Amino acid sequence: MRKVLFLDFDGVLVKFKSPGKKSRPAVADLAVITNLNRIVAETGAVAVLSTDWRLHNDCASLMKVLEKWGFIGKVIGMAPASVDDKRLAVLSGIEQIRAHDEGARVAVLDDEDLDLQEQVLIDPMTGLTDTNANDAVAKLNSVDALLSVEALLARYMPSAVESIAKIVVQDLLDIAKGFNI
Repeated sequence: MRKVLFLDFDGVLVKFKSPGKKSRPAVADLAVITNLNRIVAETGAVAVLSTDWRLHNDCASLMKVLEKWGFIGKVIGMAPASVDDKRLAVLSGIEQIRAHDEGARVAVLDDEDLDLQEQVLIDPMTGLTDTNANDAVAKLNSVDALLSVEALLARYMPSAVESIAKIVVQDLLDIAKGFNI
């Protein structure tokens, strides 16, 4: 199962000095990069660049910027630059990833509300915080914990898994009866 982090720069890695005002020169804060590197270290996620910087730069140039800032992760590409609407570009990127890996886990780090369940909305004044990093790790690792419990139960208590499944099915049937379905 692949884990992918869609990454914006302005407002996520490069904090705004005041509402609507981007930092110039554009330099990422060390604490923000530390949080980004922690996400990668704790999840094994790879990055896809969804920043608007992708509209005027190639992937190799943006990877050099990230390296200069201290990013230790791997960049596998960019959201489609041919799509001007960032939400649609990110959705397109997610669809491409899930076409190759249905179980892919995705987190989107952006300061613009893209109305996506995978998004961790970042305050552009603070950039990527510890709390944001924890939320991203939870999104990227959420299925792992469930799969681990299920695998342990199935391995050591196969009859328990079957019993639990029967109880859940019966509960769902009882609920359906209550709604006259």
